[in-house]
Amino acid sequence: MNQSYSPTMQPFIELAQEILRRALADETDIHGFAQWIITAAGQLGGDVSQSSVMEWLDSFDFFLEMMEKRRQRALLPEKDRRDMRWAWPSWNKLLDPPDGGMLILLAGADGAGKTLYAERQAESWAKQGFRVAYVHYELSKTLMMDRRASRFAQVKRRDLRSYTMSAEELERIMTMKSVMTSWPGEIIYVHSPGWTAPRTLQVLRTFIQAERIDIVVIDYLEKILSPDNRTTIWEREEIGRAHV
Repeated sequence: MNQSYSPTMQPFIELAQEILRRALADETDIHGFAQWIITAAGQLGGDVSQSSVMEWLDSFDFFLEMMEKRRQRALLPEKDRRDMRWAWPSWNKLLDPPDGGMLILLAGADGAGKTLYAERQAESWAKQGFRVAYVHYELSKTLMMDRRASRFAQVKRRDLRSYTMSAEELERIMTMKSVMTSWPGEIIYVHSPGWTAPRTLQVLRTFIQAERIDIVVIDYLEKILSPDNRTTIWEREEIGRAHV
């Protein structure tokens, strides 16, 4: 049965038909067949967005405009500058604030405190005025909230679980909400154990399109699953870059 498609989709339909024809023809060179598919699909990328291309002469105008914005920002008091500062003074002495679009990887041995660093950094960015999505692939919601309360109220988690806090500790817990919700930014906690990479990206893109987040923090990247229960480095990197 003949069926017409839009001009935009027609090349994709023709490629799909050619892939099927070659597959049914019992291609013997599997690697060559796979390479042909990659090459052919790459040729269907469509027009390049004008925002993706910067001409040679335009690059100098872009640089001058960029430097003018930096000059104006340098005139502002430090507290009014929108820099993604690190949570620790020692880090800020050694490292510049990260640029937008950067992928930052925090690596370390099991039990080294990577999650604690990620939690503290997310909270620091929220305190600075950024909106953060904290995606956690391992810890339960209960444990995440206990860890946060333990840090800010200086209460042992075992005392939180058994509800055996002192009156002073209980008061610090009760004031935690008013303190943290007074921050100009916030954290959206995304509880994602067992999620696949496409599912995670779908949720993050929803937040980004709604302009609800500035930064994404991924806790335990190795636990992301792909649809076939295997994690690929490319999917991990795409998720890591899913921030504005």
